[in-house]
Amino acid sequence: MIKSIYWSVAIVYATVAAAGAWAQDTSGSAASFGSSLEAYSQSQRAHAVAIANLAKAREKALVAYRQSDEYQQALRAVDETYAAYEKARAAASGDLSKKDPKYLEAQGKRDAAQRAIEQARASEVRDSAYLSQLYNEKAKWANEMKRCENNVLETTGGVALERRWREATKTLQKLEAQKEDAVENSPEVLAARQKEEAVRAQMNQLAIQYAGNRAQYLESAYQQQREDWYREQQYNWIRSYPPGYYDDDGGYRYYRRY
Repeated sequence: MIKSIYWSVAIVYATVAAAGAWAQDTSGSAASFGSSLEAYSQSQRAHAVAIANLAKAREKALVAYRQSDEYQQALRAVDETYAAYEKARAAASGDLSKKDPKYLEAQGKRDAAQRAIEQARASEVRDSAYLSQLYNEKAKWANEMKRCENNVLETTGGVALERRWREATKTLQKLEAQKEDAVENSPEVLAARQKEEAVRAQMNQLAIQYAGNRAQYLESAYQQQREDWYREQQYNWIRSYPPGYYDDDGGYRYYRRY
């Protein structure tokens, strides 16, 4: 009986010592978890700032690209050649309105098709097949008008103006297609992208550390809870014994209470 009590007391001491060790370990895990969480949160904020700075750098580089002499010259060429082409086409249209009966007929039928389209769209009951037929009719006569205009433009130099306008448009489209490479390879964007990549790499590394510390903290917390439960059971087990015992000499001795 006495030996079992002594063993019980020893178990309690061992349990208390283990609990102290687990408490210290849990405290360390909590500190590591908290510091890694703060570092990871700061890296997330830094990465958000880096992304915003990269977007600003791209916008600034795009504005600079479109304000460059080459781009502005191409833009002016498109505007100037189109204005000259439209002026020649308007003149040809004016001449045709006075001289060419085919042009006048095509113009009248195009306008009639447009009026029919407007009436059909305003109707409460829409016939999609009828509308499609009207749109095709309008396109047919619009193309006929353009054919008549082109016949005049060929003799007045308007076709050459159209060709220059289309060439200028292709040049501008080419420059516009190259804007992504120009922006991404600009010094400002290169520096901002390198900064974002470095911050992102650091954030990913801190995320790994945070995940590891979090797992360790949860494991330590679980072990601490487990030890607390066993220690409580051990206390209850010891307290279930009588308050004391008789020694070999017949004296009554009290157990030490925990």
